[in-house]
Amino acid sequence: MNDKERIEKLGGVLELSKILGVSYQRVFNWKKRNAIPLKMKINHPEMFMPKNENEVKPLAGKQWNNPRKYPKKPLLEIFY
Repeated sequence: MNDKERIEKLGGVLELSKILGVSYQRVFNWKKRNAIPLKMKINHPEMFMPKNENEVKPLAGKQWNNPRKYPKKPLLEIFY
């Protein structure tokens, strides 16, 4: 199974972007390039590197930890 198929099987671009806490455009680019970044695969092996390809299931309704190192802050908080 290639990365494009895996994104679709996990619920599509919108669902995966919500679960991972990344932008829609970012996941769309992964699908377009057929390449999920290795860092993302390592952070979420249960989704992207299952022992058996049949274990990949749609993620609708699941909550995962946001892989971002730093939380997003409003621009004004950064400068003050």
